[in-house]
Amino acid sequence: MTEAWEPKEGEDTGANTPEVQEPATEEPATTPVETEDAPVEAEEAPEDNIQTKKTKESLKCQLSDKEILELGKQSARVGSAIRQKESELQAVKSQFKAELDKLVAERNELETKINAGWEFRTVDCEIIKDFRENILRVVRLDTFDTVRERTLTAEERQHNLI
Repeated sequence: MTEAWEPKEGEDTGANTPEVQEPATEEPATTPVETEDAPVEAEEAPEDNIQTKKTKESLKCQLSDKEILELGKQSARVGSAIRQKESELQAVKSQFKAELDKLVAERNELETKINAGWEFRTVDCEIIKDFRENILRVVRLDTFDTVRERTLTAEERQHNLI
């Protein structure tokens, strides 16, 4: 004969715990969890062939409307934080991309100079008008090489009288 279970004095009746829904066709998978606040002690029932002990198990529990609402709020906060971090990540990526592009351009310019073996620089020069030969020369003052040479124009052939 099976007797109805009656809680002992001080024993939790489960009235404050959520209802457990079990699948109709199979037993739920449970994992016993022993904790420090619930020491496991064997209790002898009046009959010698029955032994009981307290345990905690992770079981499927139906969420209340209040719990669902709170989880929804938490999900919205987490989603907002994710969007903020993604935005910050894009800003940082853009900044690093701009810095990287600047460095790549500088490297390309240096490689061009190296491959060509020369670069443009501002160099002090002197313009020489040779009226006897009717020639205008531009001469570098660092090497005294002639940069260019051309025939004087009619205006350039006129000497300043002042």
